[in-house]
Amino acid sequence: MKLLGSMLMSRWMPAVLVLTFVALLAVISIALPANNDEGVWLYIGKMWAQEGLLPYVDALENKTPGIYYVYALASLFPGTGYFAGRVIALTVSAASALLVVRGLSRYHSRSAGVLGAMCFSLAFCWQYMQGALVNVTETYLVFFVFLSWYCLLRAWERYRQTGSVVPWLICAGMAMAAAVNFKQVALTSWAAMGAALLLYGAARKDWLALFFALFAYGAGTFLGFAVFTLPLLLSGVSLEAYWEGAWLILVQPGTATDASLTHRLYLALVKWTLPEMRLFLPFILYLLYLSVRERETRLLAVIFLIWLAFDFVGVNGSGRYFGHHFKQILPSLCILAGFASGEFIRRQFADEAARRHAFAVVFVLMAALFFPANALLNGIGHLAFGETDPALETGLWVREHSSEGDYVQLAGGPIAQVLPYTGRRAPGRYFHHSLFPLPDARDGFLRDVEIHPPRYVLFQDESDLETYPWLQEWVRQHYRPAREKAGIRVYERSAGTAPPGS
Repeated sequence: MKLLGSMLMSRWMPAVLVLTFVALLAVISIALPANNDEGVWLYIGKMWAQEGLLPYVDALENKTPGIYYVYALASLFPGTGYFAGRVIALTVSAASALLVVRGLSRYHSRSAGVLGAMCFSLAFCWQYMQGALVNVTETYLVFFVFLSWYCLLRAWERYRQTGSVVPWLICAGMAMAAAVNFKQVALTSWAAMGAALLLYGAARKDWLALFFALFAYGAGTFLGFAVFTLPLLLSGVSLEAYWEGAWLILVQPGTATDASLTHRLYLALVKWTLPEMRLFLPFILYLLYLSVRERETRLLAVIFLIWLAFDFVGVNGSGRYFGHHFKQILPSLCILAGFASGEFIRRQFADEAARRHAFAVVFVLMAALFFPANALLNGIGHLAFGETDPALETGLWVREHSSEGDYVQLAGGPIAQVLPYTGRRAPGRYFHHSLFPLPDARDGFLRDVEIHPPRYVLFQDESDLETYPWLQEWVRQHYRPAREKAGIRVYERSAGTAPPGS
């Protein structure tokens, strides 16, 4: 343990930790077949970068624009774009772990930094968190929340040295605006950071500094939104289209959840009783214990608990509880875990040798408890025994049996990942099944396919076809079965049955 303790305290340990995290995450995620969300975002980003089709205008999805920028960039690399997108996500994930190491190491101790980063790295890979889905919006949300937290730490340091906080708080606000521009529920994390500023300023009773701090944080947020919105505006997307497609759509029938508040709260509490989440409870309880015993820890404990509470609301905002939604709460939980671990080691062991030994013991214990064994085994299975991807096969078949001017429509089931493989455009903005519950989807869809009749229409066996009689009737009138494999059905337009006006 002494040798391990010395190794953990070495200068190169953070780099080894981050590289190990990237390797683990790559094994878990890189060979996984493309999923529906990746297909939606890659289609929008690729069509925007290469064909000039505009998000929120020519292609609709209920996300803020950050993820479209990522996939527009990924589409410029060789290949379809899925692999490049995952490499970008792996790089961002590594940067998140590095921020945890640097932040906690600089403002607490090396042990806190290493343990907090390890906690984050392993929990981020959990099957419970859908760690294999590396290229989701939460990956980028988490990075920018960590970046904002790090900027707040730098602002706190600068305030203690010079009394000036404005530059770093502007950066913190911009980082939080970036997080919101990857996923809207990051507004809860933004509010938590603002509450931390307010509480710290009120505790010191430096009202003038507090005013400038809140102003700088707000100004940074505004500036960050301007930076993320500007490419859309320059491309021709109006503010009205952006507002309707990225924000107003969240409360539209078909996208907003109909779960009651009590049902959401019940499901959220059930999630907290699962084994993975219970691993964080000792750190929370130890922090509460410190706050009761020592007054100087009380403010920090309150700030952590408020951050957790706000992120708890964000995680449960959709009411749907996909595993990757829970990644939003990892910044507050893992920073708290690193801080609490570092405090425990610092307070319980007086001399340096004992602290190193304790550090090694805690490191091994946390690594064993947090290790994502199920996710790793699944990742190795995909690497070693991965079968042919039906989405890839279907997409290549459609590409081979169509020309560049043909249109392809996704009309049922989560199979948007097929569309980028085809290399073809969709007829209009309602290009995937999740949009059909929207109030104007039927009329918009029928208008689009009348102008641009698709040559092929794709369904998954577990599709929404039966739910929409109008869609079933439209397919029956104009299409015939052309191919079916691995649960994906392809219909081809019948000769002489193109909709009127085509």
